Amino acid sequence: MVPTLIDREGFLAALDDQLDLARSDGSILGLAILDIRDFNRINGIYGFATGDHVIAEVAERLAGISRKSPVARRVGGKQFAVIFSGIASPELLPLIGSRIVRTAAETVLVAGQEVAFDVQVGLAAFPEDARNAENLYFLAEQALRAAKGQNVAYAVHEPDELQRQRSQWKQEIELGDALASNELQFWYQPRIAIADGSTERPEAFLRWLQQSGALVGPERLVPAIEQGGRSAELARWSLNTALRQARKWPELGVSVNVSSVALALPEVLDTLNAALRIWSVPPDALTVEISEAALARGAEACERQLKPLRDAGIRISIDHFGTGVCSLSQFKTLAVDEIKIDRKLVATAARSPADRLLCEHLIALAHGFGMRVVAVGIEDEPTLDLFRVLGCDSAQGYLIGKPMTDDDLLVWMRDRS
Repeated sequence: MVPTLIDREGFLAALDDQLDLARSDGSILGLAILDIRDFNRINGIYGFATGDHVIAEVAERLAGISRKSPVARRVGGKQFAVIFSGIASPELLPLIGSRIVRTAAETVLVAGQEVAFDVQVGLAAFPEDARNAENLYFLAEQALRAAKGQNVAYAVHEPDELQRQRSQWKQEIELGDALASNELQFWYQPRIAIADGSTERPEAFLRWLQQSGALVGPERLVPAIEQGGRSAELARWSLNTALRQARKWPELGVSVNVSSVALALPEVLDTLNAALRIWSVPPDALTVEISEAALARGAEACERQLKPLRDAGIRISIDHFGTGVCSLSQFKTLAVDEIKIDRKLVATAARSPADRLLCEHLIALAHGFGMRVVAVGIEDEPTLDLFRVLGCDSAQGYLIGKPMTDDDLLVWMRDRS
């Protein structure tokens, strides 16, 4: 049995020895650091004895992964490091990573019970990436973090990756400060009922006005906040801010995007109800928007979260609909009030017979299940006319109005009326 005691210092000493050999013969050395995903769940579901068995099995597999007998040691609670000496080229690191994943992550049989798990791997090479043991180990760890951040099985160190991670971390800290000091803001994009042109509830878009004057949008803000572990804080801020502003147009209400990460939080319903009570806004004045992609990634979990929201009187909207992989059969079970046809599909419907037909069927299907339909990205009159003919309920886009501050939205509504 291969020893499984944690020995990071011993491994670094062995890595130093292997690097000396590589320097003497001018060869290339590869370093891989492996992490067992969801290892705590294995302990929680099957018990610590099973977890120990998995650790021992992974150690055996890594020790025998190469005919050249690589050095493999356990370097953390659920982490291993493996040295590959004399590799032909750094370009082989992805193949090594793939082989490690295939070999290490095979199902383990414990007391007749099959235990399945995944692993993630970070890789770096000597002398291309680093020339001493500490730096090489550090860069392989950075590659492992990149694999986790990208949710992939393995990642190879890239020269710019460390700077990217540092910049990302800096932005996460700055965003956390901005959230705590209330520097974030919402801009609101209006929408109208296509049949009579009446104003409908606007959608709140997250913005961050930096000290430099640059305006950062949600496509950068939301991932950075979630990676910084502030999803619950962002959801709380978003809901309270939007509902406070919605009191300026009580007849309309407001529509707010909630990410799949925030939606999965167990306290999301309590957060919503608390915000509604604080600002004395009725539940049906709030629409929670989630993306179709989020629904497709975890349909059952999303539906479990959406139903109690809708039961509480909150309206549910699926954004970016028509370009993801949401199953049409989900129309039968979705607790949804409306779908928003994605802007890419809307933009091409006027000139593409196939896209027009797809939009027509989406509208008919949604109406058949009692859902309203919003065409997003309306930028010209011919497209608006087309969706009027197709029987679409609402329109949103630059032709109607760009995202604007709440004061500008009040002016927009006064001018329109």
